[in-house]
Amino acid sequence: MFDAVPSPDGRSFALMERGCSTNTSRIVIRGAGGREFALRTYNPVCHEEPTAAWSADGAQLIFVDNISSPKVDNVLDCSLAVASSRHASSPSAFRFVAPDTGCYFRSAAFDTDGIAAIEICGPAQTGGLTRLLQLNHHRQVTERLDLAPGQPGVLYDDEDVNVVNDPLANTVLVSQVLYAAHPESTRIWTFDGTHLLLIRRFNTPLVAEP
Repeated sequence: MFDAVPSPDGRSFALMERGCSTNTSRIVIRGAGGREFALRTYNPVCHEEPTAAWSADGAQLIFVDNISSPKVDNVLDCSLAVASSRHASSPSAFRFVAPDTGCYFRSAAFDTDGIAAIEICGPAQTGGLTRLLQLNHHRQVTERLDLAPGQPGVLYDDEDVNVVNDPLANTVLVSQVLYAAHPESTRIWTFDGTHLLLIRRFNTPLVAEP
């Protein structure tokens, strides 16, 4: 079980649960009065970044998921999944957004222009190109911004690179830990759908959280 993410109205929260003895996972939504239901997800391998993000109206959740296993060249096939937050569902009801060829999605959040997402391309064990994508409301990519390359052996670390949103303030934060720096450092940006604005640097590994 991972940290809960509250809905914009504060009346519900979503959290990722992994099975203790099985290779399964699900997103549990709990609301006022004890109401609870789950979104059954496909692939726990994609859930190294365990959070889901809410839309501004609280009607949808976005997270990373896919039925596929790691490919032979060690590139994951993790897509974006958009699901209703109003009722239980399974992947057959999700709307998936596939990554670019040879890439996988790391995390995503809704923003005023559509969806902001982190995509990593290339073999996971040798490092890869890390970039921030902006997708419009038709889920078409409108911007690709390069971040620092991923570091060998740490691409699945929860504190590597992340994008989160504050639906009420329409604020998107992007964080990336630079493990190759001496000392290790973290950069945090705001993102307006087109430009990244660096707002903080820390000489320690940190991660932006919702």
